[in-house]
Amino acid sequence: NPVGDGDGIVPFKEEDGVVFIPRHGTFERGYSPRLTQTHANIIAARMLGEALITTSATGSYRPFITVESLVVPSDTMDFTGKPGSIWGEGFTLFLNRRPAFCPELRQILVECGREDPKCFAGVHDGGVYVAIPNDDFGTKAEGKLRSLFGDIPGMTGCPESAYALQVGLRIGNASLVVDDDEHANHEGGTLATMQRLSHPDRVPAFMKRVVERAKTLVEQLADQPMRLPQICGNII
Repeated sequence: NPVGDGDGIVPFKEEDGVVFIPRHGTFERGYSPRLTQTHANIIAARMLGEALITTSATGSYRPFITVESLVVPSDTMDFTGKPGSIWGEGFTLFLNRRPAFCPELRQILVECGREDPKCFAGVHDGGVYVAIPNDDFGTKAEGKLRSLFGDIPGMTGCPESAYALQVGLRIGNASLVVDDDEHANHEGGTLATMQRLSHPDRVPAFMKRVVERAKTLVEQLADQPMRLPQICGNII
């Protein structure tokens, strides 16, 4: 439990072999993106499962990635300034995040997103998730700089995705575009978009399809070693 990473207590729900961990805690004890106890969440996920599917509400730097679209990122850029290792001092892991996300989980997310054209305004296979620091959307200049490297900005995808790989978790991310970054306003248009995407026929139905296929994938991989190629030969 690193300093500033919450109290290490991770609430979760389990049903039919699937575990749900609320990234930001509960209503009674919640954490902003800056203070989210990422270490504890990832460790709990590894103790409870073999594959991790995360969702992120993001902006968009690209005009062709419109609001209410689904992006299944293939790479990341981390501007958060948070510790790069979940292990702390004394244990070195030269993580090679290539790929940054599990290809099999990414395929499931893309296919499930495209099954029902009414779910999303568009489905994008690939893209760079840029994790921005603090709990604000940033300035116009900062957005311009980050758009040189990334396609969608968010606050929680990193170092979360790196930590998952560091503990041997297969990870895939479904990024839901809720604003165009420049006009991000949580209690304004951003929240209204999130509410529309929360309709039972949209993101909930999509995630139900994803979870069922992910369970099948984990069963198929049960007899295979869970040592991910990103960490093999890179532990000191």
